[in-house]
Amino acid sequence: MESLITLGWNDDLQHAWDTMNMSPFVPGRVIADYGSSYKVAIPAELSAEISGRLEYVSEPHEMPKVGDWVAVQQLDEDRALIHAVLPAKARLVANSPANSM
Repeated sequence: MESLITLGWNDDLQHAWDTMNMSPFVPGRVIADYGSSYKVAIPAELSAEISGRLEYVSEPHEMPKVGDWVAVQQLDEDRALIHAVLPAKARLVANSPANSM
């Protein structure tokens, strides 16, 4: 997974991956969201779709977003299925004017 480091992979993500026991999948990072399909880097770039199970069990806000780390099943050299989204380590929250005083 040395090449994943250039995409932001770190020890915390590795720990989350190990805890989720996601073998035989590989970690990937969502780099584009086209609505019904995605582009993920593993670090090779692949076109990806959501697995039926993930779509069925996930709420809309739990679906992958650009920057998320996901569990990927590579189908061939150009296509993949996303089976899970790794938990987000932190969420950015915009300050309202009232919070910035």
